[in-house]
Formats: sequence, structure tokens, C-alpha cells
Amino acid sequence: MRSLIIVLAFLSTAASAQFRFSGHSHRGSGCAQDTISFSESPDLQSISVLYNEFVVQLPDPLRGQVQGSTIRRRYDPLRSIKQCNLSFSVELEAGQMVEALEISVFNRGATILDPGIQASLSTRFLGYSAFGGRGAPQSLDIETKLWGSRGVSEDWLSNPTVTLPIRSGCAASRGVRDIRFDMTATLDAQIVNGNTALNGLVTMDSSDVNGGMKIRVITRRCG
Repeated sequence: MRSLIIVLAFLSTAASAQFRFSGHSHRGSGCAQDTISFSESPDLQSISVLYNEFVVQLPDPLRGQVQGSTIRRRYDPLRSIKQCNLSFSVELEAGQMVEALEISVFNRGATILDPGIQASLSTRFLGYSAFGGRGAPQSLDIETKLWGSRGVSEDWLSNPTVTLPIRSGCAASRGVRDIRFDMTATLDAQIVNGNTALNGLVTMDSSDVNGGMKIRVITRRCG
């Protein structure tokens, strides 16, 4: 089984980092408990995320059931979908704010679809929560790939980079100074002509151990 490695590198524009990585969480059929692992760097400035089973397949061998999640989908013989919701938090130093996020994705994958099946891959930034309250409800398409229903057999690479203005509030000297960033990744394959005898497969992994997703946190002093 191919694996997807996401390396999240939290970097500062200052000579020394003005924040530290402080937590993470995950939920969804694409990252059930036994199919995902996290590895933090010794300085808590970055985290690596390893997926072992980010794959959609028709016919769906899991019969549409979400494993390791509180949500279970009703079986749909015409569709296979997997999703992973990820949250990552950084703690700012007092007097600092987040100016922007720079998000880069470098993934590769394989798509094999019979005619009559269409599929998609999407990665989205969903927004952020800052200092115990909600931040701007701003979402952004980081990566989108679509495959039509004419049939396809290909290996592919994806390497988008986007910059998202954040302009968070200022971290106070007392109280909560954490900012949480939320993202989601989705693989979806669907039979569009009703023929349940068709076969389809979409897999996603990193190009190498340095690939996946990288997030650069751009900070500055308040005021």
C-alpha cells in the first residue's frame, strides 16, 4: 500500500522562531486510528504525518463504512469516498501575531478508472481559531484534481502553492496564545452510469520523504 507523508514545517520570518508547535488532532475515514501516525521534531517546530491507507476503490471493499470514526456512511455501491480532517496548533510568544500562511502541496498518486467512473481529489484550508475564540471563517482550495468519466490510467504529480492572509489578533502576555489551523483532504470516486460492475482506484502518496504538505507560518510583532 502506498503511503502519504505530510510534513508540516512551521517557520517564522524572525531569526528565531516566535512560536512553537503545540498540538494536533485528526478524524475521518482517510485517517482512521490505525492508519495514521505523527512524528514531532525535537524542537517542536514541525510535525510529520504518515497516512497508510488514503485510497478510494470501486467496488468499495469497506462497503462504504467509515472505520475508526464516529460517523458511518450508508453503503452506496456507486460511490467510494474518504476524508481526513486535520487540526494543527501553534503557540505564539506574547506580542506576536500571524501575518499569513504559505501552504505548499507536493503529492503524487495513481488513478485507474473504467469509463463511467469519475473521481476527484481536494485539499482545503477551512479556517482558524485564535486565543480561545474563532478566527475568520475563511476557506481556501489548496489543491483540486478532477478525472472525468471517459476512463483513465495515469500516475500524476501535484505541486500547488498558495498564500493565505491571516492577520490574527495579538498574543497577550497572559492567557491562551494558541492558534489552531484546520484543513481537510478528500478522495472521491463515483460511478455515473449506474453500472456497478465497473472498477476504479485512486491512491495518493508523497513524492518522497520531503514531499507532502508544508505550511509556513509568517509571524510579525504586533503593532
